[in-house]
Amino acid sequence: MAECEAAESEIRHVLITGARGVGKTTILQKACEELEKEGFALHGFYREKVRHFGRGKGYDVVNLNKERAKLSRVDDEGGFLNRHDPNRSGRYLVQVEEFEEFVLPLLHASNTGITVIDEIGKLEAYSRSFHQAVLSRLDDPRSKVFATIPARKGRPIPLVEQVRNRTDVKVFTVTKENRHSILSNVLSVIKKIASEN
Repeated sequence: MAECEAAESEIRHVLITGARGVGKTTILQKACEELEKEGFALHGFYREKVRHFGRGKGYDVVNLNKERAKLSRVDDEGGFLNRHDPNRSGRYLVQVEEFEEFVLPLLHASNTGITVIDEIGKLEAYSRSFHQAVLSRLDDPRSKVFATIPARKGRPIPLVEQVRNRTDVKVFTVTKENRHSILSNVLSVIKKIASEN
């Protein structure tokens, strides 16, 4: 079910939200596979958890050609050396420079096709340049954005709330109950948007 209802004629972007681990990225990736099969042009990135011997070590960002860069890594020093690092989020150190070098060209790419962003979230928001690029992409009347955002929990993330509350987005909420059935609804809306000029 959609979290907010924009007038159908206003919708230019699709967002997927839900609790951590519910399957937002999986649904986005499945939708992208279907869209590519049907000839829709896509560019952008998704987030992937990095594991080492079964333990989470951080996150990478991966473009649609499977090239990757670091988004964050666990602080292996236990926080003693980096506890005051401005790019620290809990136990993660956000690799802002590497992240920006990788994703900003993807967000500044052609306005044709669909821009895929997984995720517009807390770690990504450490980059002011990413923040500005996302808003610029959403504001561009020629662009179509297909993105994931985290569910509301705890302290609001200003960028996420700014994106979530736009009048030109359709927000789908993924739950354990609907995660196996929501894909067709998401695809229906994103195809309609992508087919419009």
